[in-house]
Amino acid sequence: MSNKSFWIDGRICSKRESLFNLEIGALHYGSLVFEGILSVKIREASENKVVIFHLEEHIQRLLNSANILGLNLNYSQDEITEVIKSLIKINGLSSYYIRPILFSRGDYLKLFHGRKNATLAILLHQFNFKLFTLKM
Repeated sequence: MSNKSFWIDGRICSKRESLFNLEIGALHYGSLVFEGILSVKIREASENKVVIFHLEEHIQRLLNSANILGLNLNYSQDEITEVIKSLIKINGLSSYYIRPILFSRGDYLKLFHGRKNATLAILLHQFNFKLFTLKM
């Protein structure tokens, strides 16, 4: 960051106190891509299972969007898919809202900075999801 101090949440802070770089383009210009993916826990043949809706399509759209913004990613579609499945197993079979986010982390306080390596973060938000059947 170019300044030694900044103001956040009611107080003056030093660069060292920051949890992240406040000058990244993703914060200032929205130069990031993300997907929202739903997974639902079901019971099938007396065992729990998680169904992830349209995972391949979501990841392909994420990668296409990153390419359009000039964000290079070091992971393939298959690798991202496996990471998501592994995270669900590690966190416990449940219903999740899955949020993969791709962004550039460098000091880029400008609108266009050319092709840059992207950081991938994948977050899981657990929730209770119940399927309702409509009877007509």
